Amino acid sequence: MEKIILSAQTFPTKLLHKKVIQDGKIVPVHAQLHLTDKCDSERQKSLEISFDEVKQVIDVLANHKAEAITISGGGEPLLHPHINEIINYAELNSVYKVLPRLFGIEVGLVTNGLLLDRLEQHNNLTWCRISSSDDRHPAYQKILKAVERNPNTDWAFSHVITRNLDIKKIADLVKFSNEYGFSHIRLVSDLTDLDNIHSMQTIRWWLERSFKYYKGRELDFSKVIHQGRKDSTRGTKNCYISLLKPVISPEGIF
Repeated sequence: MEKIILSAQTFPTKLLHKKVIQDGKIVPVHAQLHLTDKCDSERQKSLEISFDEVKQVIDVLANHKAEAITISGGGEPLLHPHINEIINYAELNSVYKVLPRLFGIEVGLVTNGLLLDRLEQHNNLTWCRISSSDDRHPAYQKILKAVERNPNTDWAFSHVITRNLDIKKIADLVKFSNEYGFSHIRLVSDLTDLDNIHSMQTIRWWLERSFKYYKGRELDFSKVIHQGRKDSTRGTKNCYISLLKPVISPEGIF
């Protein structure tokens, strides 16, 4: 896989290779930009960052040599009225003003995929991760058209496993990903209901034995990432992740 700061499955190790303190300052390597807390309706009352405010944020990040921005929730980012202008502005305001894909700010997008018909063609959209779950069916036609408009973007699914496990839906995700060149499918456990979720070992066993051949196709499971969340790891005394990877939202900076 291309070495990119934004790659979902490799980002933490890449941070470890960064020098945390540069010129006496902790540099914001990868910012999380939450444009709006609006989820599914244009008429829903919500907070959002204005286009002018977003431009100011991108300018500050560029001046501090940030390497990546992920546009995600809060709410659904494609509900922001200036989403395409924001992605383009990140390209135009790259750190070095030249060769943005090599030296500028990489841009990632996290979306539920239901409004991907609003996503235009972009030269600097490094990756797009589509969220799905056992309880929500992906909008495959909208996804496919967005992939066709942005063939150089790294596309992937992030699927939440719930107590209502739908193994066929996961097999459909794998089949679609195989057919259209998605980089990976990440399976994660529902954090709010861990006691009622099947283990990732069980899900892997069901998938690979029951759906090796599915709907006339042999499935390739090598790009399925099983990320269980039942086990926790103790952190370090000094944690700088909120400075390396700040979250910028309508409510403030975290």
